[in-house]
Amino acid sequence: MMSITFLQRLITYGPAIISGILLILCFPTIDLFLIAWIALVPFLLSLYDKKPKQAFKAGIFLGMPYFFGTLYWIYHSINHYGGISLLTSIAIVIFLCFYLSLYIGIFAFLFSITIRNTKLPALLIAPVFWVVLEFLRSYLFTGFPWSSIGYTQYKFLTVIQIADITGIYGISFLVVAVNGALADIFLIKRRTKDMPLFPLSQIVIGLVVLLVFTLATIIYGQIRLREERPGKQFKASIIQGNIEQDKKWEPSYQNAVIEIYKDLSLKAISSSPSIIIWPETAVPFFFETDRVYTKELVDFQNQLNTYLLFGSVLIKGKTDKKYLLSNSAVLLGKSGKVDYIYDKIHMVPFG
Repeated sequence: MMSITFLQRLITYGPAIISGILLILCFPTIDLFLIAWIALVPFLLSLYDKKPKQAFKAGIFLGMPYFFGTLYWIYHSINHYGGISLLTSIAIVIFLCFYLSLYIGIFAFLFSITIRNTKLPALLIAPVFWVVLEFLRSYLFTGFPWSSIGYTQYKFLTVIQIADITGIYGISFLVVAVNGALADIFLIKRRTKDMPLFPLSQIVIGLVVLLVFTLATIIYGQIRLREERPGKQFKASIIQGNIEQDKKWEPSYQNAVIEIYKDLSLKAISSSPSIIIWPETAVPFFFETDRVYTKELVDFQNQLNTYLLFGSVLIKGKTDKKYLLSNSAVLLGKSGKVDYIYDKIHMVPFG
């Protein structure tokens, strides 16, 4: 028989857990992305009755299932490629999820204070706090922007077109604002009772503004999707060698990796592609620094007589006996000369 304490905690934090589970359903591979527009409603409604400390805990109860359900697979990278034991890898993922959940906790703490002590509508409070904390999470302590609520809408092409103006944060803002608006509708009676002079006009104005912004987003998205953009069509051949990551950089396996990509590219050239594309860090050597393998690749490029885009780790310099490395995409022109190099901006701490 369940104890009264357990039932009380379930009632107190159950809505947060439900919202966390609903958010999981919005991400691949389940992809029920429309649920994201209502997923936070139980959580937001429950925060109205909570003291700031309780609200913070509720944020943790939402964050743990939310982040673990979308990031659980990281344990494999840590275990398999990092050489760390399975239990330790799982523990690291749990700790990571707890750290990320702290941001949801801070959101809940701030939201609970503001919703009870101001006349501001939830449709404004919730997206502002949520997006600010998503932004901080993306940059603080090297940053970890994964599992942003805006990413759930990647299949909703009309809505996500606005990202070319606002970035992912605009999508997150809109999704959370709609959740806040629904919470406002449910909270109207309680807020007017607790705050006799609560201005309903603010809620109405907020709903109208949100409706206009949503319609503008949809109209903008439709315009962008129907645009005919200038440019030429070209044929690309994408090569996947399917090389195991833990073998690729073994000296005894280097030649085999290069030969696999060369053979696949020679087969692809029969379809006369404008460009051949290899994966990220496809070549198992430091391009330009390793002169032997670099020459071999350039000579092969001359043989292809087309553009080659490939991933490589580059050595950018050396300081204090440490090499400065970059994860880069290198474009070789038909002549074998480097046309362009793009260095990855934000590296992940594992993988």
